[in-house]
Amino acid sequence: MLPLLYIAGDSEGQPIWIADAHRGDGERFIVRADDKLTAFLELERAICVNLLTEEISETGNGNISKLGRVVHDLRFDSNGG
Repeated sequence: MLPLLYIAGDSEGQPIWIADAHRGDGERFIVRADDKLTAFLELERAICVNLLTEEISETGNGNISKLGRVVHDLRFDSNGG
């Protein structure tokens, strides 16, 4: 999965970095940020959340609650909460 990074303009003409990577299931991860580093970090976060979510759905043991808290925290943090 190699990310594509490009720059676009928002509604006010300010530059926005967009990182785009294909997932294994035919879907894509797309994140937007004000700078290049943040775009890659947000992309990495999205990929990690997806991998942890898959791990939770595949495990049937006590790890679910621990992984669930990690995913919840990552999602909560990425929404500015």
